[in-house]
Order: sequence, then structure tokens, then C-alpha cells
Amino acid sequence: MVTVNLLEFFPWTWIMHFTRALISFNIVFTVLKSKYSTSITFFSLIIPSLIYSFVTISLNPLKHETLAMFVYYILQFIICCLVTEGKLFSKLFSVIFSLVSYLGGALIFSALRIFDPSVVFSYELPLSEFLLEIVCIYSFSFISVALIKLIQNKTRKSLQYRTKLVFLFLFPATHLLCIFGAFAMILSLNQEQRALFYQNHVLAQAVMIICCIICMIIDFSILFVADHIEKVEEKNINTQKELVKNKMEFQQIEMLKEEKKEFRKIKHDLANIITTAKGFIEIGKPEKAMSVLQGTNDNLMGLAGFSLCSNETINTIIYIKQQQAKNSGINMTAEIEENTGVLIDDYDLCRILSNIIDNALNAVLMTEEKKICHIAIEINDEQITIKSQNNFDPEKKSKRKKSELHGNGIGIIKEIASKYGGEYSATQENDVWYAEATLDNKSPANSTPPPNFGLITYD
Repeated sequence: MVTVNLLEFFPWTWIMHFTRALISFNIVFTVLKSKYSTSITFFSLIIPSLIYSFVTISLNPLKHETLAMFVYYILQFIICCLVTEGKLFSKLFSVIFSLVSYLGGALIFSALRIFDPSVVFSYELPLSEFLLEIVCIYSFSFISVALIKLIQNKTRKSLQYRTKLVFLFLFPATHLLCIFGAFAMILSLNQEQRALFYQNHVLAQAVMIICCIICMIIDFSILFVADHIEKVEEKNINTQKELVKNKMEFQQIEMLKEEKKEFRKIKHDLANIITTAKGFIEIGKPEKAMSVLQGTNDNLMGLAGFSLCSNETINTIIYIKQQQAKNSGINMTAEIEENTGVLIDDYDLCRILSNIIDNALNAVLMTEEKKICHIAIEINDEQITIKSQNNFDPEKKSKRKKSELHGNGIGIIKEIASKYGGEYSATQENDVWYAEATLDNKSPANSTPPPNFGLITYD
């Protein structure tokens, strides 16, 4: 039977203290952001910890153990301040939580020994029991990581994929069940039976040791796998934002090209238009001259009609959706009251506004008679309110699946509204559907409100 002497620093106490340092890294990596890189943060927390552990064990292996651990976590706090970014409270919290997680795992495993009164505390124990305790302590730390992730997701209202990662952090908790089962089997034997077990079942012990090593490797890799998944997902989201931005810019360029083309046509005909109007005035028919000039004015206003407000994202979306509505025989109108700049992210603004309008237009398409849709947007210092009003057919709506909720984009609308501290609501009166989304007008620190505010109506 291979035994472990915890008074020997290498390798057994070294493994125990290395596990303690890994727990600190797990918690710190979850709470804080690395100032330089993940590898620098990792080695900064691990190497000084092991050196400190070696020094304290060598000088005094038994006495003042509590004081040594207290100084150890002070050292961890100092290292956190040097290699991580974040508030001082967050750094202090991560270190304290590391201590709580480490002691929690150790106490849970130690509590199992209470059920065996024949077990006497000793610094020597079988290798299999030692490794079971190491895996138990380390796996328990991931419960703390999962708890921190859940709190972060609720506080920051993170995207759904981050919530799914919590289940990845909870996977090591399954190791605890196996550990408790294996250790309970060992504790069910008396001292004599246990000695015979270790002597006669070498293969079973080898399997137990290998399983513990595999569990440690898997648990160690989970944090890095989750970090990689998060980075890939964030990269995908940034790519989607760039695609939306490029699409919007392309639409704006096409709109400007169309505007210039139409202006050139009017410029070419302007001399003839003025001459014709002058002729009508000279022959005593000013109403004819007014009609000609009014038609020219309507053309010019139509060209600039997409310039509803100072925000180009809103202008472009309204213009595109108005063209879609016109092609579908829908009379879509829009009204914007703008008292300040739009400060929320353009990507979120594009998604929520597009989905609200799409839902309204899709409902109008199902009607047989009136095809009317009105969009009203109010922008002030505190909130952005987007309202839609459209006709719909109650009978056809009742036949649709309840999960669709008057449009497939309802989930997106609610998610974005919630992200900005707002909400989405919808009501119906007879054959008219009213929808409203509110969002807090939040902005980055360097945002500045654009000029030219006022009430603009677009038909």
C-alpha cells in the first residue's frame, strides 16, 4: 500500500498546495480580468504560492499553520492587485472566496470521516484517499465558479450562451458523487478489512488513482475551454455587428445614389419647369403655375423623406421598411420626436426596431381590407420608446401558434429591451394591434448628442 506523508513537501504537500493555488486561480480568473495575459496571471498566482508553501513547511511544518495560511492569502491579494484589473473590492472578494471554497471542499471531505470513529487523524494516509480528497476539494471550487457566473449573468444581463456555460462549470460537481461513493465504501470497512483491501486489491486502487488523475485534468481544462467558447461567441457577435453595420452603410450609400440621380433629373428639367410656371402666370393661370411648382416640391421632399432624425440607423431602417411596405400595398407612416441623441448600441437598435416593424407589417399583410401601419419613436435623455400601431385580422391571428406571439422576433425584442432596463408590451383593440418597447437611453462615456432635434413626421 502506497502511503502519503503530508509532512513531506514534495510531492504530496506540494500537490495539496498546488491544488489550493489552482482554486485561487479559478476564482480570480472568473471574477477579474487579466491585466497582461491569462498565462501571466496563472504563473503569477501559482509559482509564488508554491515557493511560499515550501518555505513555511520547511521552517515550521506544524506550528502557526493558521497564521501561515492567513499570510498566504494576503500574498494572493497582493499578486491580484499587480496582475489583474478590477475594483479593489472585487480583488478582495476573489481572494476571500478562494479561501472559503478551499476550506469548504476540505470540510466536506473531512465530514465523511465523522461516520467512522475508528479513523484517527494522521499526517499519513493511503494514496487513493489522498487523491480522493484532492479531487473533492478542487471539484468543489467549480460550484463556487458556477455560482459567481450566475450572479454575473444576472447582474450584467449577459447573453444566453454565457448562462449555458454555467452547466459546464457544474460538471465537476458530478465527481463529488463518485468520490463520496468510493470513500463511503472505504469507510464501511473496519481497520483490518481496510488494510486487507489495500493489500489484496492493488488493481482497484490503481483504477481509483487513474480516475482521480483524469478528473483533475478534465477539471483543470474546463475553465480554459469555457474561456475559449466565450471568446469565440463574442467574436461571432462582433462579426454579426459588423455585417449589420456594413449592410446599413451600403443601404445608405444606395439611398444617396438614388437621391443624387433624382436631383440631377430635376436639375435638368428645372429651367423648363420655371419657364412653364412663368408662362402660366403670364396668361393669368397662377393656379396652374402653383400646381407645377408644388409637384416639383413634392419630388424634392420625397427624396429627402428618409431623413427623419439625426440617427442614420433609424433613418435607414424606416426608409427600407417603408419601401417594403409600399411594394406590399401597405400605407406605413412614421413619426419621431427627438429631444436628444440615440445612445444605445446601433446593433441593438437595428435589431429591435427592425423586428417591431417586421411584426407589424407581417400582421398587416394578413388583413383583407385596411393595410395601415404607424410607427412612433420618442427619444429623450432617459428613455427611447418605440410604438407600433397596425391593423390585423383577429381570426387569422388566433390560428397562429402561441409560441409565435405576434411575430418570431418577440423574444429578441424582449431580450434587448430587458438588456437596457426596459420592457415590451402589446395590446389589441378590435382589429388594431398596439405594441410598445421602452429602453433606457444608455451610452458609452464618450458619446455626444447630435444636433438638429425636433418633431419630424414621415408619410
